[in-house]
Amino acid sequence: HDGYEGFFGYNTGIITKVGVKNVDIQSEGDYAGGFVGYNKDITEGDAGMIIDCYVKGGTIHSNGDYTGGFAGYNDTYYEGIKNCYSTVDATGPDYVGGFGGYNERGDIANSFATGTATATAGSFVGGFFNGPDIDMLQFNYYVDNNNGKKGNYLTNDADKIVEHMAIANLYGDSLL
Repeated sequence: HDGYEGFFGYNTGIITKVGVKNVDIQSEGDYAGGFVGYNKDITEGDAGMIIDCYVKGGTIHSNGDYTGGFAGYNDTYYEGIKNCYSTVDATGPDYVGGFGGYNERGDIANSFATGTATATAGSFVGGFFNGPDIDMLQFNYYVDNNNGKKGNYLTNDADKIVEHMAIANLYGDSLL
């Protein structure tokens, strides 16, 4: 496909309590994520929210930029993504993250990633998220099997992630 790949390719609404398992995404274009390719609000404060969601297992391979285990690209004004997680491995040329490829703006809170992130061009890779607005990342975790250092809290202890992130057991589905 030519971009905007994910369970939801392009989101401008409000998505809550959705789980996706075993993704296999192959993309030729920009904006690939296990859950959403591109998350955006249309006007300031108008939707573009994803809450209490997860994507568990699988891989994303993109030949375009902005690739993430959960979201390829986030561009929201306020609450963008919260209480979400990804265990997906993501591979793309640049702007690759274990959780998200690029955060233009918007809050990313109480979320985590355990998948690997690989940038085939060798730059702009993060364990959690890349982008200019990484200060909007709040109380997020990633396991250090990634090539980058973006994220609020680095941990190698999966039990600590589960302890602090009750969302791992949404729908009675265990993370590990």
